[in-house]
Amino acid sequence: MSSTTHPTAKVADGRLILSLPDAETPALWMMDLDEARMAVLRLEHDAKGFFVIKKHGTSAGAKTQTAETVAVYRDRDRGLRALATATKALEKARGTTIGADGRPMVVNAVPRIGKWFVYFVLFWFLLYMLSLDKIALRMILSPFVDFRAVAAQNQAAQQGAAGNMPTTLPGEISPEDMAKLQALMNQTDLSKLPLTSPAGPAGSDSGQPQANPDGTAPVTPGEPAPAGVPMSADDFLSSQPGTLPK
Repeated sequence: MSSTTHPTAKVADGRLILSLPDAETPALWMMDLDEARMAVLRLEHDAKGFFVIKKHGTSAGAKTQTAETVAVYRDRDRGLRALATATKALEKARGTTIGADGRPMVVNAVPRIGKWFVYFVLFWFLLYMLSLDKIALRMILSPFVDFRAVAAQNQAAQQGAAGNMPTTLPGEISPEDMAKLQALMNQTDLSKLPLTSPAGPAGSDSGQPQANPDGTAPVTPGEPAPAGVPMSADDFLSSQPGTLPK
């Protein structure tokens, strides 16, 4: 059977257009979508052995229920095929409605994937508000992630970082170094260390006698100061400790 004898259906201008070339009487049948909301298409078997597609519902402008014959078939399978074709066309037109100007408007329905995503976001937001998001995440990932091993690794990393931190601040001596220095000082006799005289002014020889600022004779380091230097009584008394100058 060629495709020209197959039933076809489409929705145009707010109407269901059903072409039935394989019926006993080929016909082109139309129905408004407003009527489709209150009508039922059925395949009935009459007393003569025919299979009749009928529309049960309220017709346009009528207030009572009526039964309208759409097409007659001798073969039940062909009648079912025509009924299925009309049903698919109505399902495709589910998002179509009539606007205020009488022209059809397409209402895009939210895809199923989009609906599930919206539900998931709302559910997760509810868990977050109840502070249950971390518990839910652990329950979801528990078959794939060993949280005990992850916690042990984090604890080991924290302990390693704490062990690498310096125990003393810059410029301070650690207790170990202080103990070593104290032991070295206890083992060393400070009285046997050589004493050196302080260095003289730059450009001078520290081993040579230096002239005094007051013009007196220089004194060589290690020699007693010369005696017989004249000194007044006031200077002598002021130089003595515990004596107040007059």
